[in-house]
Amino acid sequence: MARLTKAHLRYLKHHGIEPEEAFDASGLKRAEYRPRMKAEGKFVAYGVTPCHNGHALRNRYGNCIQCSPASIAFARRSELSGYLYLARSSGLGLIKVGFSSDDPDNRIYIANLDGYGGAWDWQICATVWADHAGAKEIAVHQSLSDFRAERAWIRNGTAIVSKELFDCDLAAAIGALSAHLTAKELQMIEYR
Repeated sequence: MARLTKAHLRYLKHHGIEPEEAFDASGLKRAEYRPRMKAEGKFVAYGVTPCHNGHALRNRYGNCIQCSPASIAFARRSELSGYLYLARSSGLGLIKVGFSSDDPDNRIYIANLDGYGGAWDWQICATVWADHAGAKEIAVHQSLSDFRAERAWIRNGTAIVSKELFDCDLAAAIGALSAHLTAKELQMIEYR
């Protein structure tokens, strides 16, 4: 059995991770500790094989959170409640499936200012407040993966490839979204 070191505890505290969210993965392979961590609601594994830099804190997917602290925010995002939204660009003929922790209208306003995916005419078609909205957004993306429409666009001088766009009709997107909502959340969908 491994123990969290003082350095580990400082690192976890700095990133807002409680010691109770840590899982002792001593002697387990990633394929073994990942489902157990998920079932137990654990966020970080210790007692794992150190990465190439000698760090021994990993997320459920086996990635070193010390080499890539940005993965902490991304993983935490899946636990957040917030708005899931569907937006459509008439110009592109595509659907955007997104998540906003507070204001989907502001998110679309910014998407239009930035020309997200090469479009400046995004309009929200549906929104719903959901628990674990970040995880549900990813699940909807996976459900629509056959329709994924990656588009390169420029943001602040940097080329970006969009991952939230789908070449499907609104009914298909609503169906994919609905499949991942609770009965209560289904009743709260707001169509525009």
